[in-house]
Amino acid sequence: MSHQSTRAFIRERARLRERYGPWGVVTGASDGIGRGFAACLAEAGVNLVLAARRKEILDDVANGLARVHNVQVETMPVDLATRPGVDELVARTRNRGRGPSHRIGRLWDVRAVRDARLDEELGMIDVNCRAVAALSGRR
Repeated sequence: MSHQSTRAFIRERARLRERYGPWGVVTGASDGIGRGFAACLAEAGVNLVLAARRKEILDDVANGLARVHNVQVETMPVDLATRPGVDELVARTRNRGRGPSHRIGRLWDVRAVRDARLDEELGMIDVNCRAVAALSGRR
């Protein structure tokens, strides 16, 4: 990495930590966009709480990110299409938001509605709307 690239990387890392704080919550972190967000934040030195339904995959992602990027990573297998799942994630991350050194940022998985059954589409609405509103409003 050149000196200029190194400086740019350090600036970007500082920008992400400034914007999201030392901790970030990433939903849908076991796959796709959520997994990509988690990797970018870990590379920037942001500690993570990863949420997704598939515990085994989530744990594998967390272990890899912690090992490669030397960050703290906690996992939370939860279904954010359910109110109890949203409430559980809010409760587990609530106290991390106290004070500037414990501020926690949040990123959300955004998924396209495909040829899904109505109950699957309504579940995605809960994940992408209800969960986001509930978690964002409880800082």
